[in-house]
Amino acid sequence: MKKTQTHLLHRFFNGKKIEIFSIGIVLLITGIAIFSYAGGAAGRGQAVTGAPFNANKTCTKCHAAGADFAGQIITRLYKSDSTQITSYTPNKLYYFVIALKHSSATATHGFQTTCATTSANTNINTWATLPLNTANRVVSSRNYIEHTTPLSNDTIIVPWKAPAAGTGSVTFWTAVNLANGNGRNTGDQVLSSTLTIAETVAASAVADNIAADNLLATAKHSYSMKMYSLSGTNRILFYNGANEQKVHITYTDINGNILYSNTTTVSPGNNVWPLYSFKSDKIVIINAVTEDMIKTTLKLGINQ
Repeated sequence: MKKTQTHLLHRFFNGKKIEIFSIGIVLLITGIAIFSYAGGAAGRGQAVTGAPFNANKTCTKCHAAGADFAGQIITRLYKSDSTQITSYTPNKLYYFVIALKHSSATATHGFQTTCATTSANTNINTWATLPLNTANRVVSSRNYIEHTTPLSNDTIIVPWKAPAAGTGSVTFWTAVNLANGNGRNTGDQVLSSTLTIAETVAASAVADNIAADNLLATAKHSYSMKMYSLSGTNRILFYNGANEQKVHITYTDINGNILYSNTTTVSPGNNVWPLYSFKSDKIVIINAVTEDMIKTTLKLGINQ
């Protein structure tokens, strides 16, 4: 993956075999099937994105609810400079991002996503080079991107090249399973999302995961900031627990002298910013102040 690639990561689910004898032969086969889904449902011929061509089935097809991780999911499409988009330019490279939020520090994740034209549900297989621990698999002549091993990071980034001109609006169908790691298909929480992207840059705004945004709007405002590294490129990952708002960013040296200052607009959930460096300063303090006057601070060693 190139340096211009965006930022963010991934997390997911586990299982284990159950061995019993006699009637246990049936249970053993079932247990092995469940365990193997830790390597991705499409690898077992299962398409579970929630799309209409998947009979609207998600991971609940195999995983029973029970745990409440207070899970939330947002899917978005970004340009290489980290700008979120609602419409694509044909044949241009973008980054499809799945951002998760949940209350458990121990939950792992599994995911599956697919892309199709919005009008006719035609398969769109323009995925670029995939990140580690993911695969592009085919089920019933459709391509599905999914995990190949349980994931533990809360952001998944998949490079995607826009299709040819005239394709029209496309929809990404995504399902995620937050697993409790008990080795069975019980006590998990399944989340799903759809993201529709229009073809032309000037197209009117498209609804972007409204259900997840409504969840975030009712959540307690919280903010966090940390450094994120992808393929050798360092960036800043800022989590916005409120609605879309402006944030004022300043870089200062250890003595409080301002090295850089800017105001930007952030979306709900994870936002990625460039990380600036300054030749004469090894310690840099980054402050982000939101519209509700809450300051988030990150102290970094730069150029070391």
